[in-house]
Amino acid sequence: MYKMLPYKIYDGEAVFGNNVKQVIDALANAADFETMKKIADDFMFSLLSKIRKPITIDCIIPEIIKHGGMTKIDHLVKQAYMGNRQFERAFKDRIGVSPKFYSRLVRFSKAWLLKENNPQLTWTEVAYECNYFDQMHFIRDFKEFANANPTDISDAFKKQPFLLKKGIFQ
Repeated sequence: MYKMLPYKIYDGEAVFGNNVKQVIDALANAADFETMKKIADDFMFSLLSKIRKPITIDCIIPEIIKHGGMTKIDHLVKQAYMGNRQFERAFKDRIGVSPKFYSRLVRFSKAWLLKENNPQLTWTEVAYECNYFDQMHFIRDFKEFANANPTDISDAFKKQPFLLKKGIFQ
């Protein structure tokens, strides 16, 4: 969110869904501040009713992110006080993917950010820094998540002059 703050222009539909158009119209036609407040409150309380109650899996997700996707699934299962299959089902129900896939995605994201913030590093150095067993494992994840290999991405970014000025992907 902090990266969005300087822009001050937001797409309400992207954040809150299609109902935001109705809320904006109602706010524009409101007679006074109290009516506007009630419209906004009603809308926000309707969103609150959609929030799921916290479950054990919600405490596990930050652990995966904190460790860059390198936490053993068995360790997470023990932390959640669940069986393997129960953990897998609960995680997939909550997040939409398996814990192993999510861990791979987190590790790939870490690698991407590392390269973005340290353009002088080679992709091989990035792979080893993010604990990939070897470069082929990294390339496999890269192809799955970015639909390209690292060299193709670097070459594409080199063709973007605004990225070169910022020192990204040189």
